[in-house]
Amino acid sequence: MAAKVNLNINLFSTYSILLTFVVILIILVLIGIVINFFETGEVPSI
Repeated sequence: MAAKVNLNINLFSTYSILLTFVVILIILVLIGIVINFFETGEVPSI
């Protein structure tokens, strides 16, 4: 029982780290698009 709970915590921690990386990546992309929009005045096509 204890081992199963420990495994779930480890899986959750790994998932949280991956989710955090994805969120940071999305934010960086959005910031890049906004900066590009203010510099060129047009929205880049992805």
